[in-house]
Amino acid sequence: MSEPKWIKAIPVAELHRHKFRQMRIMSRIIAITNLTNVPMALDGECRHMRGPLLEGKIDGTTVTCPWHGWQYDLSTGQCLTEQWAHLRKYDCKIENGWVMVDISPLFVSQSE
Repeated sequence: MSEPKWIKAIPVAELHRHKFRQMRIMSRIIAITNLTNVPMALDGECRHMRGPLLEGKIDGTTVTCPWHGWQYDLSTGQCLTEQWAHLRKYDCKIENGWVMVDISPLFVSQSE
């Protein structure tokens, strides 16, 4: 396992419950949200046709893609529509008023 590489994502004050914020790292879109006063970060595009999960509806811990209705569990990244289509989940922490996201390694095998 590689060493964590923490980056500043967004100020904590801009993280609201059941709303997404987006950041782009290289060509990857990462969605950051707050469900239980703990920041969570995952891939921000649906695995079906790269629909914008940031525009999706959050119900409990499930987000629904606005394009074709694929659903994901935000706490695990697991796709509830197609078992193979999980999203990458990124570790988060709060430090000095910022949500920090661990981007190491940025790209992982989809078979993990």
